[in-house]
Amino acid sequence: MRRTASILIPLSTLTAPAMAQSPHTGIYYCTDIAYIPNGVFAVTGEGSFEWKAVQTTDYKTFRENDPSNGPGTFHMEGDLMIIDSGNFRSEYGNPSAKVVTNKSGMELWFANSRGGLINCSDE
Repeated sequence: MRRTASILIPLSTLTAPAMAQSPHTGIYYCTDIAYIPNGVFAVTGEGSFEWKAVQTTDYKTFRENDPSNGPGTFHMEGDLMIIDSGNFRSEYGNPSAKVVTNKSGMELWFANSRGGLINCSDE
């Protein structure tokens, strides 16, 4: 008679795909690829945001008539934030953002099909 060994592995030790980490509600200060401040990305709730382009490097004066300003929506696919709607989406060429958590906080690295665009940080 042939014996087969069975191996029991606790479910907690199996590697599972990482859960999508949505950016937390709050203000993210953004720079362009030359590290020049260009806007404030505010996550206003689960799946919603508001973008305001800035006029000054201290993030205190906004370009009120900028066509990219306004609310929008997003969803998460893994660690990628997909912008679904809003002026930000149309003005920046349908961008998506890699959501990164590090020692100093959370960052959103936006890019579109042409490459990197904007880096936003909650610090």
